[in-house]
Amino acid sequence: MSRAAYAVPAVTCVMAGRERGGMLAAVRAEWIKLRTVSSSGWLLLACAVVTMTVSSAVVAVEECSPASCAVDTTKVSLTGVQVGQAAVAVLAVMVIGGEYASGMIRVTLAAVPRRPVMLAAKATAVAVV
Repeated sequence: MSRAAYAVPAVTCVMAGRERGGMLAAVRAEWIKLRTVSSSGWLLLACAVVTMTVSSAVVAVEECSPASCAVDTTKVSLTGVQVGQAAVAVLAVMVIGGEYASGMIRVTLAAVPRRPVMLAAKATAVAVV
């Protein structure tokens, strides 16, 4: 038998004109996963509430005279953003770690076998939110 009889042709799986595991399909899948989990909505709400509450509280505590102010008011008013980032960090950890905890990472990696594409899709979905 010839060696050509055993050669397996390299075939790319094409679905609806897109390569399997493409970036657009991966972003759509991550968006659906992020949107259908109720905790992500609660975390975003918590981020907004914590940011506004802490910023308002810090600004209310600062006392400035009408003539001058000893502190940078813009910096003080953005203090809540630093605290609110904790909720965003929890959301990012939940997006990545939740799949490992439930075992769904196997399904994700089967659908998108290229890890850089999967991680970029997750980062894009979180950034859009």
